[in-house]
Parts: sequence; C-alpha cells; structure tokens
Amino acid sequence: MQLKALFRKHAGSDIYVVGTGPSSRLFPTDFFDDKIAIGLNQAYRRFNLTYTITVHPELEIEYRELHSAKKVATKKTQWIVKRKAPNKLPLHDATRYVFNTSYEWSQFAGGPTDTLFLGKSVCPTAIDMAIRMGAKNVILVGVDMAEMGGDHHATDQHVQFHGLPANDVYLEYRLWAYKARELAREKAKVNVLSLTPLLGCGGEIHKQDYVKLRAELRLDKLPDPLDISKYDRPAIDLP
Repeated sequence: MQLKALFRKHAGSDIYVVGTGPSSRLFPTDFFDDKIAIGLNQAYRRFNLTYTITVHPELEIEYRELHSAKKVATKKTQWIVKRKAPNKLPLHDATRYVFNTSYEWSQFAGGPTDTLFLGKSVCPTAIDMAIRMGAKNVILVGVDMAEMGGDHHATDQHVQFHGLPANDVYLEYRLWAYKARELAREKAKVNVLSLTPLLGCGGEIHKQDYVKLRAELRLDKLPDPLDISKYDRPAIDLP
C-alpha cells in the first residue's frame, strides 16, 4: 500500500511514538490498546500498536513468523516498511505500507508523498510519519536514547552500534531527535512531547528511579545486548 494513503488519516489526534527503550517496560502492556500508536522496530513485543515502522524489513519477517507461531501475544500491527535493497518492496504492496527515504531535512514534515525523512535512528522517521498522518501532538514513549540501570531495551534485544561506544550512539540519536522536534514545531506546528513513568527530571535521577521501579515491579536486569553490526564507523554524524 502506498504511504500517501495515510496522509491526514488521523488529523487532529494525539499520536504516540513507542520506542523500545528501558522505560517502556515500566508501562502496562495494555496502555496503547485504545490509542493511535506507531511502534519502532520491535516495540510490538510488548504492546498492541496501530502501526509499526522500521527501516529493517527483516524485522517484519521475524514478527510474522513469531505471530504465526503464537509466540507474540499482542494483536496484529500494520507495518510501515522501508523500500530497501536488494529486495525492494513495491510501493503498491498489498500487505504493508512501503516508503522511500531521504536524508534531506527539507523532506521532513512534507506533503503526501511516499518518501520519509531518515535520520540516525528511526525516531525522526516516525515523527515525520505522525505529522503526515495529521498529529496534533506527537508523544514519545520509551524513546530513551540512553541505557538505564544497565538495560538498553525493554526486552532482550540486539543492537547495531557499528563499532562506536554506546554513549556516542545515544548522543547521535538525541541530536537528530532534537532537530526533528524543532522542525516539527516550526514547519508543522506540531508538539513533540515525552511521556515517562519516571519521577524527577532526567539524567541520573531517571536512571536511579528506573532501577528502583524495576525492583518494585520485580523486573530482572536484562543481559548485555549483542551488537550485530556488519561494519564500523569512525565517529557519529551531526544533523
């Protein structure tokens, strides 16, 4: 299905962008059942989501296998997938929404086209998608862009840091998300906000409360993630 079919579909709505950061495991699993939510990558493993967006088509294949084997308890989610080489999906694919990508900021918060902005992480892409859907407010959940209490995700997942230190990668994520938030406000008059179950205001305060709340909820520390990157990068990219 062509992406432009979603243009203004949820005009005036609050749209949640749900990441896989550690704080998302502190939310009730039914939290998004009655909300319009775009999950990033493997957020479907915890929540019922209206949409899931990814630049890694292999994740949709993994999801369909897990769902078919009933290893995923959540309901079906509509996938929004990058048209990626070598097996480029057709834009008119009947089972998923397919998009082209651009690294040009001029494409961010654009019109009803089949091209989304792609930054360093899929978060700016999801914000772009929500704006095109007509969001009044984009509310980020679990888009932590940091480790907390030694956890990097809400579930036991791999990472792709391409030889860079984790803190450098998270800084890169934040810088590109800051730019997307600024442009969402300036170009589209859309607020980008963050919803968190953690008390206090960021940094070590949030990390300390994450460990406390993880213990209260009887959640174990997750194993260190496996980096499955296929190549290394010398440094982060600035937006």
